[in-house]
Amino acid sequence: MKVRVPAITIASVILLCAAGGAARAGGFADGEVGIASPLGDNDYDNGFDASPKIGVHIGSWLREQDHVLMGVELGADLTFLDGPGIANVDTSYHRVRALAGLRLAYDVSKMIRVSARMAVGADYTRFHASATILTPDSTQSNVGLAIDPSVALQLHIGGGSYGVQLGIPVGTHNGKGNDALVNYTSYDFDFMFVASADID
Repeated sequence: MKVRVPAITIASVILLCAAGGAARAGGFADGEVGIASPLGDNDYDNGFDASPKIGVHIGSWLREQDHVLMGVELGADLTFLDGPGIANVDTSYHRVRALAGLRLAYDVSKMIRVSARMAVGADYTRFHASATILTPDSTQSNVGLAIDPSVALQLHIGGGSYGVQLGIPVGTHNGKGNDALVNYTSYDFDFMFVASADID
């Protein structure tokens, strides 16, 4: 299944950043922790359960217009995938994503901020089964495309912002041969707690 990066959306935000508004100095950083729950496709959804996920982002605000902040970001996240077990064999599954993208933030009031982000990058997924007396070590992995859109609602408290982030990230994989298990398109529903800080 092919997944197309929403180029029109990204191009629109780039044009918005380039047009009008005042230059904005400073940046932002945030950390998140939560749960990634599989939505599809069938191969992925049937094989995995809701899994713990952590992530970090850091970026720079570029423009400010009508109380809307526009910036760019880099990020990474790690998901400890809850995958199928094998009798008498230690198994581990994890996914690492490296991302770059755009972020919009709007301060509704002095207390409330809403934001949206869109990032794309690399999705590295690895499955490992430890050796036993009867079976050798087995590792399958693949690097695919990651697309990570999300929205967040946060409260300004003290010097930071705290709240929840909801996302539906996508990862495409086409593992073949010895990596055939990593051949699917993953869709997750992410429910994350996020803490952010603006950096002057």
